[in-house]
Amino acid sequence: MPCTFLAFGDLHHYPGQFLDDKEARWEKIVRRSVEEHARFIVGLGDYVHEPEKNGALAHRMMECPKELFCCLGNHDVEHWPLEKALALYRMPHNYYYFDRSGYRFVVLDANYSLIDGEYVHYNPGVVRHKGGVIPPEQLEWLEKTLHESESPCILLSHHSIERPDGILNREAVWEILRRANEKRPHTVMLSINGHHHRDHCTVMNGVCCLDLNSAAYQYIDPPFRGYAPEVLALCNGMAYTLNFSEPLSALITLEGDAKIHIRGLTGEFMFDLTDEDVASVDGGRLSYARRSVPFIRDYTVDLERQTVQKSRE
Repeated sequence: MPCTFLAFGDLHHYPGQFLDDKEARWEKIVRRSVEEHARFIVGLGDYVHEPEKNGALAHRMMECPKELFCCLGNHDVEHWPLEKALALYRMPHNYYYFDRSGYRFVVLDANYSLIDGEYVHYNPGVVRHKGGVIPPEQLEWLEKTLHESESPCILLSHHSIERPDGILNREAVWEILRRANEKRPHTVMLSINGHHHRDHCTVMNGVCCLDLNSAAYQYIDPPFRGYAPEVLALCNGMAYTLNFSEPLSALITLEGDAKIHIRGLTGEFMFDLTDEDVASVDGGRLSYARRSVPFIRDYTVDLERQTVQKSRE
């Protein structure tokens, strides 16, 4: 029987720094999950900055009428300890799994730095290296979790196992996935990540990899100098963001162990940005030739044929 769920990430609720519209965006995400009859919602991290001050939205998220399963992003543990983040998002551990509708969903956490030979989880004051790493004990847990599953598995992580600028020790992850899929084809059928704020879907080593676009904006650096003064006055970080008109999310349907249907969402860049405006600042930050777009495409994936059909170029 097919399993349909909604995925979103990178809401970045940070009043004063970014546009203060994230509560309305969250409500629209929930509304879509209800209207589209999603079984549950998965979050790919980076929900709320400075949660001691801005945590009301996180508490509202926990009142969601659908089951909500979270993984942690780097910004979720930027301003307070891991233990508080786990309690806020009601997570049993920083990495865990849950079984639903004949599938196993495996939540990973790459928010670690390797410092003087020790794996240290991101916390306030800890040096955060780009990409992050997964410690050996979590890799061992991952292999055991996949080995024991009788169901096809879906990986959920903030950082990417597909992108070169994702999980730094991703080759170790891929070796575990290779062994699992050699034992039983399509044991791991899908990996979804946030973090990079881009829209991309491909099949890599027999696994569908979805690079999920942000529910809010694309961060840019250097800043865009073309906003009107009244727009720049909306928030401190306005010049560093290309904001999307819609709270982007993906409705994902799994069929068997080889068919995946992804229904995205279409929006526009806010504040009348032109294609030329976007091109002038979208110089490839974390993009790997993936341009900033205000939408998530529709994708149809067939793992048997290793094909991805998408709705637009």
